[in-house]
Amino acid sequence: MLRRAGGDRWARVAATLCCIVFFCTVAVPDSSAEFSPENLPADTYAYLALGSVDEALRAFDSSPWGRLTQSSEFGPFWRDSLEKFHRKIVTPLERELRAELGEYLRLLDGPLLLALIASERTDILLNDSCLLIAQTRQNPERLRALLEKQKENWKRDGVEVPVQKVEEVEFCCFTLSREVLERFIVQLGAPEGSFFAGVEGFPAGGVNLWVGLEKRSLILALGDLSVAGKALRAEAGRAPRLKSLQSHVVQERAVFRNTLVQFWVQPPPIVKALHGLFQRSMEALEAETAAAGRKLNPFFPNPALLLDSLHLESIRSIGAGWTLEEGRMRCRFHLESPVAIRKGLSELLNAAEMGDCRTPEFVPAGALSAWRLRMKLPEALAALDRVSNEAYPLKRLLFLGFEEGYSRAAPELDLAEGLLKPLGRELLFYEVAPVAAKAGQPDWVCLVGSAEPALFLSSLQMLGLHTRKAIGLDFPYVLKQAGGAGAIGVYQAEPLRSEGGLAPLYLAALGERGEGSGYIAISSAEAPLRELQKSMAAANPGSGAARKVEAPLFFFREENSLEKTRFLWERFRGSGTTAAGESVPLSQALPFPLNRLDYGALPAFESCVRYFCTATLVSLTVTPQGLDGTVLKVFP
Repeated sequence: MLRRAGGDRWARVAATLCCIVFFCTVAVPDSSAEFSPENLPADTYAYLALGSVDEALRAFDSSPWGRLTQSSEFGPFWRDSLEKFHRKIVTPLERELRAELGEYLRLLDGPLLLALIASERTDILLNDSCLLIAQTRQNPERLRALLEKQKENWKRDGVEVPVQKVEEVEFCCFTLSREVLERFIVQLGAPEGSFFAGVEGFPAGGVNLWVGLEKRSLILALGDLSVAGKALRAEAGRAPRLKSLQSHVVQERAVFRNTLVQFWVQPPPIVKALHGLFQRSMEALEAETAAAGRKLNPFFPNPALLLDSLHLESIRSIGAGWTLEEGRMRCRFHLESPVAIRKGLSELLNAAEMGDCRTPEFVPAGALSAWRLRMKLPEALAALDRVSNEAYPLKRLLFLGFEEGYSRAAPELDLAEGLLKPLGRELLFYEVAPVAAKAGQPDWVCLVGSAEPALFLSSLQMLGLHTRKAIGLDFPYVLKQAGGAGAIGVYQAEPLRSEGGLAPLYLAALGERGEGSGYIAISSAEAPLRELQKSMAAANPGSGAARKVEAPLFFFREENSLEKTRFLWERFRGSGTTAAGESVPLSQALPFPLNRLDYGALPAFESCVRYFCTATLVSLTVTPQGLDGTVLKVFP
């Protein structure tokens, strides 16, 4: 068992890591840190860096979410959840490692660095690339004594502990065998068939955990010790570092200054490693098929070809940094992909348009969230079409057969003219509270900019009518005119088969507005479409009223986080229902082990409302250098 202090620290560290995921933790990094991200090896794939564990814990404790975990209302649920986490995960792990993790947590209060570095032994990701560096600001001799005690515990229990020196640093190795890993998984109680339920993905000899201490830094290497040697040589200045890479310098200038949490990844070497892995897998499959006296189906997709078609190497780097301001938590990120090298998915940036991305006035004021994206949709689809042609060359042959089938079955239907040409230059999406008080999820509306929305819907309806005759397949929906009074025609799209997992949809053509552009509207329910039609009819875009000038953006999203949280809170407590009236708590959809918690013990939302974020804003800007973005959370 962890001691009380260690347990409290473990709980606070766990909470802080949750905040990192949700853009919540920041402070100023410690400049005296021995290991720093910019001094990692130049062939580092990616890293996540925390400037100071203690600073992060203090930031969390003073944040609204930190105060929430300490409150009398939420505290019991929080402590009970942590106790279950400790009992199901921490205790079994301590038992297998013969370690008391709380002892380490009390000492490791400085910078924390998790990195994936290219291994000298293999180019397969994750197997031998993971390195964790945790530093102490206390007396490092206490940490060294703890590590020596750890080795004594292993030897006392008859565990073989190989020792190896790398760059004058002694590393000891603890092997988690497949049997140990399997026993640990059983103790976790992972559901059968889940990702956690088997050990097939682990190396046959188990997983090696190398542990060493260099001055104030505890270094853990998973699998291959060569990554630790690379990090030590780079830190000492005897190997190329990230600070010498332009792709890292760009992120340092754009988002990393004055942040506690940093995230950085360079896709090109990751793409290269994955390509090799996929290529070897494809060759092995072909050899296995040939050995069985068969030929591989020519329509079988090649994963290496699919990866190549995305051209993710045209994204030089991605960086993100988190900061804390008065009542605000901010994440800034930058995707570096200059215009000259954009290809594949990054070509979508060339279709972006900078413009007014404010939420239109016809969107309901009580919407839970809304976003708007400015993009030349035909150009974006053309870019995706090039990607798909490159990923699956036989697609052209298949679609040629489809076109010939439709030309015979419905010669009056021109797919390009009827479905692609009407697409415009923007997308809108918003969520509203469902009409039924106990509905399981919000209603939503998606609007696709179009100069000819009626043409698109009539072409879609014709497509559905002739699909079976043209290509021998069923269109997944049956489109029919929805009933009920209303000034607009609404199409009801019912799934052809109830067991397919598809939900009914509602579509409408919303006529020309302002600059001669209308919308193709798609919704999860009919009522929001009717309300939208009334709202658009009441709006008067030509009134000449002065509008606030906003900076042009490519994408903008605003969320009423308080109401969105209230809605999710009640679903976690189990208030959501199916059409049959059965209770369906959202917790059932969570991954293991989060789905094991008793969310029914959550307090009433109103008792905790003062701790929650009131609004979340997301903005994206496309520049010749790439994509810049900001996520801002505002608290009371």
